[in-house]
Amino acid sequence: MLSNEPNIDVTRLKPGMKLFLETGTAVYTLLVLRPKLGLVQVTSSRPELRQATVGQVIGSYQSDTSRTAFPNQIVKDLSFCLRFADGYFTSAPVTAAEVSGDHWHYIVF
Repeated sequence: MLSNEPNIDVTRLKPGMKLFLETGTAVYTLLVLRPKLGLVQVTSSRPELRQATVGQVIGSYQSDTSRTAFPNQIVKDLSFCLRFADGYFTSAPVTAAEVSGDHWHYIVF
């Protein structure tokens, strides 16, 4: 399923690429480890994610629903969900996103 909003499909990125995501409550950095599996290393301005932690991007959905509407994607104005060894984490809606590689970066939204 594709969104009409700007989005980033994590499975189409390459290992080593970084995502910089901003919500109304926090800033996140996701280092892509194994894109086909959605595995990333996450750090954030949130206290519980200040230390780098490996997790899996589940996808994005509207805050008022409990199902993933856009698997493996980070979508503008939607919350994203990460799975960790000890549980799940859901963000506030994403307001800005940037992708970077070794010698380039691209502001997605």
